[in-house]
Amino acid sequence: MYLNRPAQDLLGGAGDELIGKRVSEVLPGAWEERQLLDSLHKAVETGALQSVETQGRAADSHEKTYFNLMARFGDGVLVWFIDITAHKRNERVLQQQEAALREADRRKDEFLAMLA
Repeated sequence: MYLNRPAQDLLGGAGDELIGKRVSEVLPGAWEERQLLDSLHKAVETGALQSVETQGRAADSHEKTYFNLMARFGDGVLVWFIDITAHKRNERVLQQQEAALREADRRKDEFLAMLA
């Protein structure tokens, strides 16, 4: 019925083109992850809100990371896609910088120990 912008980027279509299709028809091959499907099943069976982080190739051929929220909605399921690609990239950069700072601190300690 409705696709938010990240979902349109990923799936390359409008909601009316996807209504009534199976999940395996809608999601590109890389998105048929067991974790995603398990979360969809839990959302439908229990009615409880589910969340999962997934990765896949968007319609523009770029690898993206999404945070997905899923909930039962009437006779179907609502899946919300939130593009967190930039956040994950920044997180990796910060982790690398933290590791570099720890290494520099370790080398400083070794140098000071040698001077002592």
